[in-house]
Amino acid sequence: VPFVTLQSTDPDAGHSVAVDQVAGARLATRHLIELGHRSIYHLAGPQDWMEAEARMTGFLEEISAWDIATTAPILGDWTADF
Repeated sequence: VPFVTLQSTDPDAGHSVAVDQVAGARLATRHLIELGHRSIYHLAGPQDWMEAEARMTGFLEEISAWDIATTAPILGDWTADF
């Protein structure tokens, strides 16, 4: 039976579609930097979510690659109240 799964990370070669959260966060951060922004804040999701951790990693890697000072990510919970 043919099948494909959707994964948030670590794709199964050949049978899944996955989102590279680290690369996505790096691209978004790089876009802001290339527009000239230097005060960029990262509003992170829950730290027990792999996606949130990966996005924070990508943000911090890209900021570091450009040698831009930043504040610590703001840890949140992805709710409207936050």
